Amino acid sequence: MRSRSFYLTIFALLATTQLGGCKLIDQRTFDSHAGRPPSPPPPPAQAVQAPKAPFLSIADGTAESEYGPVVDHAARVALQHKSNVLFIVRALTPPQPTVAEQQALLAKLSKGLLNSVSQKIIAAGAKPLQLELHAETDVSVHTPVVRVELR
Repeated sequence: MRSRSFYLTIFALLATTQLGGCKLIDQRTFDSHAGRPPSPPPPPAQAVQAPKAPFLSIADGTAESEYGPVVDHAARVALQHKSNVLFIVRALTPPQPTVAEQQALLAKLSKGLLNSVSQKIIAAGAKPLQLELHAETDVSVHTPVVRVELR
């Protein structure tokens, strides 16, 4: 008959070999990220800001008697507020089917409404150096327009 210690030794050897093949339960069993440093959150998506509304917007075909006093008053107010204000006057046209039509429309708008608005601003007291004139094609406009922005 074998001693009791012999059986205890056999049991201990079998138990350790059986436990060696097991995965022990620890904190990562329930949370795979436990014990690791946290990762920083992703930066928030940048909000798209709507473009600023222009100071003045005059559609092509508007009578000079309609926009003339408005441009004169607005230019005087802007000059009283800031004497060295820069008037950025943009003639914007929608895209045309051909380049020749686009050039003709830009030339017509530049010689007509853009020139008239810039002369009204100068007559209101602005120096010619305070005017910045542009003639551009813009896909966001549907009809020719002259916009005045301040800086």
